[in-house]
Amino acid sequence: MVDVVAQGLGIAMMVFPLVGFQIVAGSFFQYIGRAPLAMFLSTTRQMLFLLPLLLTLTPKYGAVGAWVSMPIADLLAVIVAGTLLYFQIRKLRRMEHDMRFNH
Repeated sequence: MVDVVAQGLGIAMMVFPLVGFQIVAGSFFQYIGRAPLAMFLSTTRQMLFLLPLLLTLTPKYGAVGAWVSMPIADLLAVIVAGTLLYFQIRKLRRMEHDMRFNH
C-alpha cells in the first residue's frame, strides 16, 4: 500500500508547485475588489475541474485515473487563473495609460 500511495502522490504532485500561483492570483482579485472572480478562482480546481475529472477518469482508469485527475485539475486551474490575471493586468495598464495621457 505504501508503494501505491508513493506512486500516486508522485503523480498528484507533478503540478503542485504551480498551485501557489493560482492562490496568489485569487488573492490579487480579492485585493482589487473583484471578490466574485476571486471566489470563482478558488472553486475552479476542486469543483469545476477536479470533480468532473474524478467522475470520468476514475471509472475508466481506476486509482490511476483518480491520481491523474489532480494534476490535470491543478494545471487547468492555473491556466484559467493565468488567463484572467493576464487580461486584468492589461486592463489596469490601459487604465493607467489613459489616466496619464488624458490629464
